[in-house]
Amino acid sequence: MRAQSDVLVRADAIVVLALGPEGLRAECGTGAAVRLAGTPCSTALMLGLAEAIDRAGRGDSRAVIITPPAEPGSATWQWEFADTLVERC
Repeated sequence: MRAQSDVLVRADAIVVLALGPEGLRAECGTGAAVRLAGTPCSTALMLGLAEAIDRAGRGDSRAVIITPPAEPGSATWQWEFADTLVERC
């Protein structure tokens, strides 16, 4: 998944999703923490991310890139197959 500052994080490495004053943050098993979305941030945004991770992991072995919602106030995370992104480059 693409975090702020264009950092990529493997969804299966995330052990904690946390909402705080700085926005939505993911903590990884290695102890690293990255900000996925800035403020304002809602519980709906966090639940939307969990749903996007679940949907991306179902039934297809291709890698998926998940990015924060494009529109302010939306809880719908965007996702696209990684091989599709590579083909466009």
